[in-house]
Amino acid sequence: MRGASAERRARAMARVGRIILAAGVIMTSVFLGFVTDPDVVVKTIGLGLAAAILIDVLVVRMVIAPAVMTLLGDRAWTLPAWLDRVLPRISLEGDLHDEERPSAPEADSGRVRGAPTARPLGPVGSRS
Repeated sequence: MRGASAERRARAMARVGRIILAAGVIMTSVFLGFVTDPDVVVKTIGLGLAAAILIDVLVVRMVIAPAVMTLLGDRAWTLPAWLDRVLPRISLEGDLHDEERPSAPEADSGRVRGAPTARPLGPVGSRS
């Protein structure tokens, strides 16, 4: 199984690596465009940002991130239990998750047990 996992990581890096590298080259060239400005502050910021992007793309995303994923294995994709307990539960849809939703009492005016108690608001101007 370990060989299959390494093969999957290699295929993923081959597929995504070109995209990451292309985006890094584009961003670096944009920031290097600021180096031609006569203002020294703008030149410094442009060169600094270009160097930071190159370091991020070539070192962090192409070397460190795959190495950490290899070392951690499946643990790289799971949230530690202690961190899961500490982090707040946030629902982007505006209601609680089904397993966390408090169930309504059965004697409550015919509502279905476990049904949401309030309808989340939709976007402004929606007809729902």
